[in-house]
Amino acid sequence: DVLELLRSNIAPIEAEVRDQEPHIQLRVEYASKKFEEVYPEIKQRLKQSRHSNVVFNLDQCGVSHVQHDTISDIMRS
Repeated sequence: DVLELLRSNIAPIEAEVRDQEPHIQLRVEYASKKFEEVYPEIKQRLKQSRHSNVVFNLDQCGVSHVQHDTISDIMRS
């Protein structure tokens, strides 16, 4: 399973970050849906959590898989 492989590759990096920066609030989430489909749910959770900084890794999505309006919405949020 691709997601399990990704999780196993990221787990040591995530653990190292948590060890080196004990005050960081790090939440790593994985999704197997298209970003456009899952973004409304992510956006709602972010609004409820009130995080000041969020990073989206959209490298694997490419510019053709994420609409310009969605990127603009992320930047405005």
